[in-house]
Amino acid sequence: GFARTRRILFILHRSYQLPSMAGPGSAIFQLVFRDVSSPERLDPRLCIVPASDSSHQEALECSNLSFCGTTQSAPEGVIDWIIGTAYREPGDELYGPLSAPPSLQRLQAFSIFNNLLFGKTNLRLCLRDPSTHSILGVANVKLPYNATPFTWLADEIKSLWAAGPVRALCLPRDVLKRAFFIGHIFEARHSETMRGERHYYVGQVAVHPEHQGRGVGSAILRAVNALADRDGLSCFLETSGERNAKIYEKSGYQRCHAFEPPVAVPGRPDLEPFMMPGGLIAMVRPVRKEVK
Repeated sequence: GFARTRRILFILHRSYQLPSMAGPGSAIFQLVFRDVSSPERLDPRLCIVPASDSSHQEALECSNLSFCGTTQSAPEGVIDWIIGTAYREPGDELYGPLSAPPSLQRLQAFSIFNNLLFGKTNLRLCLRDPSTHSILGVANVKLPYNATPFTWLADEIKSLWAAGPVRALCLPRDVLKRAFFIGHIFEARHSETMRGERHYYVGQVAVHPEHQGRGVGSAILRAVNALADRDGLSCFLETSGERNAKIYEKSGYQRCHAFEPPVAVPGRPDLEPFMMPGGLIAMVRPVRKEVK
């Protein structure tokens, strides 16, 4: 399994040569999902988005809208806390739906952090509408991953470059302080949990707000899990909030670490602690050895 994955990574690295939206009928999609168990269970709307074309930008925009929040859906809790209330309407509370559509400044701030996540991963798995070809959901996965201080540093440098170092470093100092604090917490739990074991790192699963609750995220996760089962590797991810944790538990993920609120930034009593109900949660999906 690992040798095949290395070949896949090489092809994905050269993905700028591939057609946009490599779907189930494409050679690249069939190579990535070759020999997975029960391929008929994979959603036919799945596709792989190359690293550098217009579809990459569309995937990023889908992630931004999903994580940024709307008047009907709550934002991703961690990034919402990192950015704070500066890009919300007066009186809005963190972690809840917005009282007005997200501003351009808010979307741009979320874009920086989503680019950080995009830069850490090497498989962009999307689900698209077959009639409009628009992206409904996206997962960014690092495969296979070996969590060590060296790989963490290398990924941080790579992701900072992807996000645009000038844009990222121009964020308010308090935003950067919260971001580095949360990153350190999760990376420490990541390394402690996996202990050098190769695994799939599920950096992000995002679903367009207009298509949430319709099985899009579950279909994408099912495909990621199928790859991990084929290669005999476990999966690791981080999330926030009880609702999100329960969604991942339905796909076989188990809680391995949790930080209950309040989660305060050491030495900065002036910064509001992370108070999202359910807290910060690290989760692992164990290897399914019974799957051939």
